[in-house]
Amino acid sequence: MQDLLDFARMERGDLKLVLEPVDVSVVARRVIDRLEPVWSSHVIDRQLGPDAIVIADVAALERIVTNLVSNAVKFSPAGSAVRVAVDREGDDVRLLVDDRGPGVPADERDRIFVRFFRGGGEAVVRTSGVGIGLAVVKDFVTQMGGSIEVTDNPEGGARFTVRLPQESVVEQEEAEGAATS
Repeated sequence: MQDLLDFARMERGDLKLVLEPVDVSVVARRVIDRLEPVWSSHVIDRQLGPDAIVIADVAALERIVTNLVSNAVKFSPAGSAVRVAVDREGDDVRLLVDDRGPGVPADERDRIFVRFFRGGGEAVVRTSGVGIGLAVVKDFVTQMGGSIEVTDNPEGGARFTVRLPQESVVEQEEAEGAATS
């Protein structure tokens, strides 16, 4: 339901993000702590590194984590682990969500973030959804200056990777922009 509301607000241009320094690990931990009882049929493997500060909207970041982990749980067999990792990679903070489901076919990876696209395959047919959640995630990530991609989880399943610029990088770019104005 929240995805549909966000989608409608995005379409109207009414959804404005409030950007501030946020620790992605703290947000991920809070979301997992709150929703772990709902996801009790799976093990949530947390690998949340320190100092993962980005300039982001807290509510949007919570939605990103919620949607990605919910999808991972939905498409993974009961009893399997879903890994949520946060680390720093170069100038970015990286959020990884690995599932143990069927994965996303290579020819659907670009379209999976398009509104109302659900993909094919038996796993998609057996699950509910309208194809809004990942589109909302991509919109939020893009508005915060980041990127998202889906690849194969090396252990089987799908890996969703969100990259957001570290706070220090954003501040440096802003300072350089102000100096050239």
